[in-house]
Amino acid sequence: MKKALLFINLLLSYGAFSQTISSHDANGFPLGNVSTYTPSSLPGASTAATTYSYTGVRALAEINDANDADAYPWLSPSGLRLYYITGTDSKLMFTQRASVTGTFCAPVTVPLALPFAPGSCWLSADELDIYFTANNCLYFAQRPSLTASFGTPVMIALNGLLTSFIAAPSLTATKDRLFLFAAAIGIVEFVRTSATSFNYVRTLPLPAGYQPFPGQLSKDDLTYFLGASHGTAQRSLYQITRSTTASAFDASSFQQVQGINDVTLYNGQPSMSANMECMAFTGTSLNSWASNELYLATRNTTVLSTIKSEALSVASYPNPAAEYIKVTYPYSAAHPGNLAIVNAAGALVLTQPLTDASGQLTLNTQAMHNGVYFYRISQLDNHKLAVSTGKFIVAH
Repeated sequence: MKKALLFINLLLSYGAFSQTISSHDANGFPLGNVSTYTPSSLPGASTAATTYSYTGVRALAEINDANDADAYPWLSPSGLRLYYITGTDSKLMFTQRASVTGTFCAPVTVPLALPFAPGSCWLSADELDIYFTANNCLYFAQRPSLTASFGTPVMIALNGLLTSFIAAPSLTATKDRLFLFAAAIGIVEFVRTSATSFNYVRTLPLPAGYQPFPGQLSKDDLTYFLGASHGTAQRSLYQITRSTTASAFDASSFQQVQGINDVTLYNGQPSMSANMECMAFTGTSLNSWASNELYLATRNTTVLSTIKSEALSVASYPNPAAEYIKVTYPYSAAHPGNLAIVNAAGALVLTQPLTDASGQLTLNTQAMHNGVYFYRISQLDNHKLAVSTGKFIVAH
């Protein structure tokens, strides 16, 4: 959790984009000033054509700012280059890594010639074009090479859009279609009418009861990943697909991304590499801008084609734990589950198969530092993934 949350009084004097930590939600929108979204009346979610399953989720501790927001990532097709927004003053940052298993290097600021801060961004595959939101408007800028600065931004007209707060632009590979999150409306699709204008086409349909949050179009233009919540549940990552780039997205394909959502966090703002191997996204235990942190997930080698993941009946106690913690789980000899535990920084602490037929595991916590830990138990049975996540506190 961000250390800044311990110093809320110091931040109450901040102005501009983030007047206070508590006055802006995790997507950067002022709390209490956004109309309630009215969900579609379409039937409930059903099976998606292809459902992606991810493992290896970790916080990007090497670049996350411990004192402020890290949000709205854009991951390059290779999965090696990352742009994102950071800080109360919302700067655009860039970082890269040598391989998909490596860590990211120290980030650098990407300057944009505007008097106000960017809120979210999307880049072309070659990273020479950038579309970004700022001051509740959409802008476009270009550069001749990766080492050059972006030129003067041009405002893009969004005809037919009636909302004050927008975020998370993404375009198709041909750049003739634009997808954008609009508060109180949802995920909206536009068609290009000129170099500097788009017209509203439609709003992406979601099953009844789901509220959408900012997302991003996949690099092949066939899947839209987004954050969404249902009822009082925490925000999770979902996907909605279409069969061709010329067709509309189908609400019946709406499906939760598997193996990635932490039920203790608000998960959102996803961005994927070209082959879906990696996904960058945000997670926060509080619905506030400053508490956002970046996470990265790696996809399983298996792509599942199933209904959304089932929940396992799992419990952990005592909590807080001093000397030990017991974890109970449903045992399967044919398909044993797997336990993974990470600390609050996202570092893997323990992973092991769950092979005890008693369905109970006792872990010695005396060597663990005081703090919050997250666990994930997964079980793959006949191509159906069942997952349970939770957290516990170690307090010696």
